[in-house]
Amino acid sequence: MPRCSCLQAFAAGTQVAWLAELFATKSRAAGIGIAVSLAAAIFGGTAPYLNSWLTSRGIPDLFTWHVVTLALCVALAAFFTRETKGVLLTAIESPEQVPHTS
Repeated sequence: MPRCSCLQAFAAGTQVAWLAELFATKSRAAGIGIAVSLAAAIFGGTAPYLNSWLTSRGIPDLFTWHVVTLALCVALAAFFTRETKGVLLTAIESPEQVPHTS
């Protein structure tokens, strides 16, 4: 169990900085708050029920693969996230500043 706790600590420690860089300064608090709250409600809130349901069906290993798949999706999203090293966070465009192409 201690190895899992260390892995969780590494992920949670970098998540704060990563999320902060995704949003413009003006909308950072709302953007992070909404994103984290929705993720916690959708994935964290349904996880115990999904695990119980899959276990009652006799396929508890499927829940493990569900978690692994979600982790791979997060790793893929992190890989394709634009790099903001050397960019002022105030220079990141908020959605209302992006010109519409219509």
